[in-house]
Amino acid sequence: MKIVRVILAFVIVVFTTMRMKAQNTSDSFLPVVSATKMNILYAGLPNPVAIAVPGYKSEDLQVSISNGNITEGNLPGEYYVVCPTPGSVAITISCNGKSLNRFFRVRRIPDPNPSVGSTSPYEEIAKNSLVNNAIVAKLGNFDFDVRFVVEGFTVSIVIDGDLKQEHSDKATFSAAQKALILRAPVGSKVFIEDIKVKGPDEFSRILPPIWYILK
Repeated sequence: MKIVRVILAFVIVVFTTMRMKAQNTSDSFLPVVSATKMNILYAGLPNPVAIAVPGYKSEDLQVSISNGNITEGNLPGEYYVVCPTPGSVAITISCNGKSLNRFFRVRRIPDPNPSVGSTSPYEEIAKNSLVNNAIVAKLGNFDFDVRFVVEGFTVSIVIDGDLKQEHSDKATFSAAQKALILRAPVGSKVFIEDIKVKGPDEFSRILPPIWYILK
């Protein structure tokens, strides 16, 4: 998020310089709107956007959005846009009877990567370490600090040739899941499937399964 704010501050400085140069020299109304991810916004997140119109003061602009909320930040020309759903939105900038739209695509937040605590999937793990941890879902290499809530998952293990399954409706292992894992032989592969998570966009999604080998 620090990188995002640095980029945003730089854009605002550039826009402010443009405004000062153009002030009182032109009657044109040409809003400049810049999102930190090109023309892409992410649903459910406070996307930083810089808005400026050369020749006009920031405080004289009226800014609105077709689907979502837009609020002013602490710096001149700084705004935060929250869109509820993927699709497209129009940001309207108005001043002194003039107005213009700028359009942006809105994308769903990418799927996070699930794991048991800090232990990477597809590795060996001790039984007690497995059952005493929780399922987490994190995004790597993303500009925003996004928190996902794990709403449930299923544990599947083959014991004596039979597939055994138990479900949890939260991030931690249920009593039945713990009992199943503890009685499984060392070397058994534990599959964690149907991992259901929800992000700040309020969209529930099922993540791909992961597995561990008991040691």
